[in-house]
This record gives sequence, structure tokens and C-alpha cells, in this order.
Amino acid sequence: MKKKEISLLLLLLAYSMFGQDKETASFIGFSMTDLEIPNSAAFVLLDAAPETIQRPNSTKAFGLSLLQDIATDGILKNIAIEATPFWLTQNRNRSALKYYGVDKSGVQNPFSKLKLASFSAAYVKDTDSIVNVAIGGRVTLFELKRKTIVLEYLSTYKEIENLISHVSDVVEEEYDAKNPEPDCFGEPNCDKILDEWDQKRNEYKKMIRNRITLDGGQSLMDEVDDSKGYSEKMEEIVQTKPWLAVDLAAAYNHRIMNNEFNNNKFGRIGMWGTVALNTKWESDNYINFYGFVRYLMESENEALNNVAPDDRFNAFDIGVKGEFELAKLTVGYEYISRSGDLEGYRSAGTIKYQLLENIFLTGSFGNNFEKKDDLISLFGIQWGVNNSNQKLGVTNNF
Repeated sequence: MKKKEISLLLLLLAYSMFGQDKETASFIGFSMTDLEIPNSAAFVLLDAAPETIQRPNSTKAFGLSLLQDIATDGILKNIAIEATPFWLTQNRNRSALKYYGVDKSGVQNPFSKLKLASFSAAYVKDTDSIVNVAIGGRVTLFELKRKTIVLEYLSTYKEIENLISHVSDVVEEEYDAKNPEPDCFGEPNCDKILDEWDQKRNEYKKMIRNRITLDGGQSLMDEVDDSKGYSEKMEEIVQTKPWLAVDLAAAYNHRIMNNEFNNNKFGRIGMWGTVALNTKWESDNYINFYGFVRYLMESENEALNNVAPDDRFNAFDIGVKGEFELAKLTVGYEYISRSGDLEGYRSAGTIKYQLLENIFLTGSFGNNFEKKDDLISLFGIQWGVNNSNQKLGVTNNF
């Protein structure tokens, strides 16, 4: 690569990869846009999600799920929202290394995803007279990444960091060449002239260090079209699934009877864990295996089951799932056995397709625990919203 092209690339790394406005001028990083939209924990508690067993790698700042049971009347009666507080606050010191859970020596922090806990709320209308509302949350307890992926991540990170560390030197040299030290020796106000020159020079260097847009920055971006490959590669590596991960989740459900707000009662509470084993076999394609265990406490609906309002039932769910995950299409099958005071099983095929960048179509078909009306025939739409704070920093100083 010619010297001029190298200089353009170095300069461009300061402009095109990272925010240039005053709000983000001191931030060097890349945007995280290709995040996932999981089924909300609130939906999972109510057995209303297309997938009960699921382990998202990372979640968007905000997600909306609309579901409809094809076997029932009405359109998209089930609604859930999910938010990840980590992405909802502005933080210029978010480190791409800390987010990924590694340090510069390659040592992993398996608990790095604890900060990415997400929270959800759901509305599900079971029948004409029963409405369920639920709240829930999920968090990745720990995850272990493949060593080869970690080394690739560190290599790319350090390459970008090294390039950025030379940007200011290159620009400062050009500035000094265009604005040499004034030759005012012998003039009465020479000291003042030199002080003003030195002050302007320092202010310019500080501006470079703070990553404020320089004149001509946009034209440089136009000259080097492939410079964004670095940030795209970083995001791709960040999104690579770990080979082992464990998630925990919990949710609470309250029922409103006969469409009367004052006629409400405890419905169900649940806690569960998911273990995921992920094998990457080609590009962005995975074969995923999951183990699932859940505890439920439920208050049966006395109007339908002839039991006392305060009766409580305990149940334990144990399940497994296999899944093929392609670039835009994910197909899986899950089986969950329920034992205890409540018995049954869930056997369902699941499918998810990325229609647009932030819109997914989901569906499932099979048996859903209950002894009556146990058909699963769910179809849904999931929509995710990216936040301007979904950025990770490469470095904040040289």
C-alpha cells in the first residue's frame, strides 16, 4: 500500500469507524447493530412463547414480540416487550474487551455478561374472561469462549489500536509541516507570537486526541471505501457464540379474571436455567444443543378447575432441544417433561426467520403441556430497536 493510502487509512480510522459529533467525540468504538431479539422471560413463564428453551447470545436495547395462536380467534392477542438496561444509558468508557470478557493477555472473565441482564413484561389473553400479565428477567451467569476465537478477537483489537495510536502523530506532523514555528527572532513581540503559535498547536493536538472531526474528514471517507472492514470484523467476532453458556431466568404472573381489574390473583411464578452447547460448523452457521430445568408454582384458575383460590401447585420441568442455526433461518425441536402436582409435556418444532434486519418471523407447532386444548400453533413477529448507545470502545487514549 502506498504511503498516501496508508495515511488516508490511518486518518480514516479516526473518522469513519467512530462517532464524530460532540456528544461522542471522545469515544472510539464500533456500533453493535446485529444483536438478537429473544423470547421474553415473561412469555416463557406463561408457556406462550414459540420457544421455551432458548439462550440468546446478546440482546438489543429494546425488543417487541407479537404472537398469535392460529387455533384461536383474534389477531396477535399476546404482546411482550423486553429491554436491556446496559444499552439504554450512554457510556463512553464501554470497552470492547470488557464487554467480550477478555483482557489483553487473553484471559477470559466467564461472568462478563452479568451486566447484560434484560427485563420483560407480557400480556396474554388465555380466554375471553382471563387476562395474564407477567414480568420477568434473564441473565447469562457465565460463558466460555473458544480460545481460537479469543485470539482472533485480540489480534483484530490490537491491530485497530495500533493503527489508531499512530493517527495523531501522522496528523500532527502534517500540521507542523503546514504551520512551522514562526521565525520572529529579534522582533519585540516574538515571545507573544511564539506563545500564540504554541497554544494553537496544542489546541489542535488536543482536538486530534479527542477525535473531533477535522477539515476534510468526509472526503477521506469517500476515498477509502473498505476501511470499515475493521469494525465489521470486530462486531462479527463479538457475535460469535461461546462453546458453553449458562443462563438463569425468573418471572412472575398475575391473573385478572372476568375482565375486572379488582378481580385479580396470583397466577404463576417460575425460575429456570438453560445450558447451551454451541458448535460453529461454517461461517455463521451453528448446531446448538440445550438443556433446560425449571421450577413452577401455580395457582389454578378456580373458575375452570373447581379448586380453592389459594391452592398452590408445584411442578418441575426438564427439557432438551436441538437446533440448526443458519444465517437467517433457525430450525429446532424441543421436548420438555413436566412432573409434580402438574403433569404434562411439551413437544414442539420451532422456526425463526430473519425477514429484515430488525424483524423476525417465529412459529411453532406441537403439544403444549395441557391435557385439553394442548395444540401449539403459534405465529409471531419480533421487532428489535437499536439504540445509539449500542457502541463498544476500542481505546479512549493512546
